[in-house]
Amino acid sequence: MPLAYMRWYRWNVRVIAKLREAGVLYGNDRSRPADEAGQSTVEYALVLLGAAAVALALVAWVTRSDFVSRLFDGVVGRVLSQAG
Repeated sequence: MPLAYMRWYRWNVRVIAKLREAGVLYGNDRSRPADEAGQSTVEYALVLLGAAAVALALVAWVTRSDFVSRLFDGVVGRVLSQAG
């Protein structure tokens, strides 16, 4: 292993240890402060709600327009014209 890599690795280990001591990084969920214990669950829930909102908007747009049906007809038409 090159010497420069070993120095870099040791430096990173020391920096991470200092950040954990300062409370910036957490080693595992048990070491998190009590007020942040459910933060990950809330973040996942917000991401899921955002994805559901985007999917709902997409479905609403598709049902109001005939773009998807025209696109599908065009693709199928091209495939059939090239095949036959």
